[in-house]
Amino acid sequence: MSQLKLLEIKGVGKIVSEKLIHHFRSESNAISAIESKNISELSKVDGLGQNGAVRIVRAAHNALTGENIDSLLSTPDVQSIYDNLLKIFQTYCWTSYSKSKCYIDLIPLPKHLFSRLTQRQSLFKKYYQFYLECIPQSSSFQAAFHQNFQDIHPLILKNTRLDLTERTICTTLPEVKTTLEHLKIDKLFKILLINSPEDLQFLINEGKLVILISEEEFTSSEPNTFILANDNAIKQPWIEFVPERILNFFSLNKKSILSMINILELLKQETKIKDDYRALIPDIWLHQLEKRITTIKKHLSWLELNGNINDKYDPELERLSKILNNFDNIADELMEKLNEKLRLAIESENIQLSGKKFLELLQTNSSEGIFLNNLDDYIDHSIFELIEKLAKTTEKKIIESLQLIPEEFERLEENLISRELTFPIQINSELVSSFLMYIRMKHKILAFTIKRKLAYSLETERDWIEQLMQSIMDLDFICMIGRVTIALDLTWPQISNQETGISFSRAKNLFLVEEFKNSNKKVEPVTYEFGTIAKNNKERISILSGANSGGKTTLLTLIAQIALLSHMGMGVPSEDARIGIFSEIHYYRKPTGNVDAGAFEAALKTFSKMLSDQKGKLVLADEMEAISEPEASAKVISTVLDLLTTQPSTCGVFVSHLADQLRSELTQKIRIDGIEATGLDDDLQLLVNRTPKINYHARSTPQLIVERLMRSAKSDSPEMHVYKSIKEKFDKKIEKEIY
Repeated sequence: MSQLKLLEIKGVGKIVSEKLIHHFRSESNAISAIESKNISELSKVDGLGQNGAVRIVRAAHNALTGENIDSLLSTPDVQSIYDNLLKIFQTYCWTSYSKSKCYIDLIPLPKHLFSRLTQRQSLFKKYYQFYLECIPQSSSFQAAFHQNFQDIHPLILKNTRLDLTERTICTTLPEVKTTLEHLKIDKLFKILLINSPEDLQFLINEGKLVILISEEEFTSSEPNTFILANDNAIKQPWIEFVPERILNFFSLNKKSILSMINILELLKQETKIKDDYRALIPDIWLHQLEKRITTIKKHLSWLELNGNINDKYDPELERLSKILNNFDNIADELMEKLNEKLRLAIESENIQLSGKKFLELLQTNSSEGIFLNNLDDYIDHSIFELIEKLAKTTEKKIIESLQLIPEEFERLEENLISRELTFPIQINSELVSSFLMYIRMKHKILAFTIKRKLAYSLETERDWIEQLMQSIMDLDFICMIGRVTIALDLTWPQISNQETGISFSRAKNLFLVEEFKNSNKKVEPVTYEFGTIAKNNKERISILSGANSGGKTTLLTLIAQIALLSHMGMGVPSEDARIGIFSEIHYYRKPTGNVDAGAFEAALKTFSKMLSDQKGKLVLADEMEAISEPEASAKVISTVLDLLTTQPSTCGVFVSHLADQLRSELTQKIRIDGIEATGLDDDLQLLVNRTPKINYHARSTPQLIVERLMRSAKSDSPEMHVYKSIKEKFDKKIEKEIY
């Protein structure tokens, strides 16, 4: 744990700090959640949300490492492309932790952190190799692997509120009371000073679970009705008095822990980890792993998700639970049989009143039955003997059905069922209430004793489980790098901090790859290069001209993707790529909507700020002429291009339809490349070579659009006459340009 404080994190003020502490119950827990990148849990903090959680985690990461995402992503548009790349990566994550980790471990690093970037790239390459060589790719393994990862989440550290008001600690030692109050255990239940056994008995009679801490010997009128604290209780107060606090952690995280164990067992059965990769996730490969896992699984099987002990953990606890749960049903069923036999016996009696009349009298005279002792002279004495026999038999059956032990059935024998001559015969409700209170107390004491024992066993494994869970969650991120690299066909580029520019061959725009992955459409690969790192075409600044809908914007976005992925340390969607690492990346989308003086002014300020420093930057701009009328736009764009050429570490690609106007305005030699439309296919769609021609001014394609309209119009229609007239003028313009 670092020494970072909440108020030292950028964006965390007093109010946010208080909310974090309230949610996580302590500042250390909140810091732990931030440093472990637990964005899913941080998002639950009142008023924070996912965006706020990401900002805080990134700010803390920046404070600890100096890696600041804002230093490289210099415009909202390039930030948007980066965010969309992250979304693609996150679809290959199987855990919320791995998705959250993407926000931090895939922060693109600028040029001044080049050594850290090369380390990250090497690490990600190793992740990919580990995934290929050590993780089985069979569908059955991957299905089981994926299923268990669905229940892997960052461990819940905060405790749920415990209702322990039925518990009381009694002590004769004032210093013990002071110590426990200092630990704030008194916030959960009462801690009382007592002076006599009578004080103890009073609390027991109230049904309290009493834990006694005393150097004196105390007894109560009932045996086994309170808990005597162990000698070392004050050394381990939370386990001794509130084992639920320890068990709460394991019950809240039980599902994740069991899924973690399943993953470990899958790995053990199906994989053989090479020594080269053991350093990646060391805690997974600890010695005696199998034995510890078996112990933890056994202990967790005793623990319910609500923190209670599974009654099946202990035969005696299960027996007591059955008494509490089944007593009323068993007693009611047996008493119904007793009264049915008594009814039949009374109906068959030969008395002055007919049995039926007599029975009617009994049933209607009182809702609680009537006493018949004053009718002895009319009833055969055998009825009284029958009542005694039925009562004894029923009592015995209740005792046997509930599996009562001697100390328990002694409380009920010959007292449970009334021998009074009534109908129906009644059970002794006061005795039953007292008996069940006694059983309930036995159950409480035994359950508490088991919880305490279980808490001691599990607490020793908590640190190890936390380390192991962290390793399993990291494993998902490692495997995500492998999955995404295979799925998107990525290869790692050569990166350099000595040269500038980008060079790639047969690259595919990932946004199109994702869009078309469930269709028959295919993404056409593109080759392009610029800057000193290029193999042949080393000009740093270029203007990209060409056909409408020819893929200029798609190429510009692809360049941004390759640049961002390289700065993230990831592979790129290209067969071969070389990247000069930049300090800043600027991307400007084509302006849309109505362009007014305010928008023009804002664009000038943006360009001025971008040009104000000499940092090596990549500038990608899409049809900036839309900021104003063509003549004014050409003057602004040409000035920007001229100034960019004076920055030796800067590269740029500007998409524009104003190549002619720009050429006449430029004072520096700027390369013009073109994406050429070569004609129309049978469906009258443009045929375009998506790879730009270097040093080639590709015309925009209105003449091809006119040709398409001509081919789709009827030959004798008025529209055809208009299209032919327009085409003739285009043809004359082309002929003039040629000669």
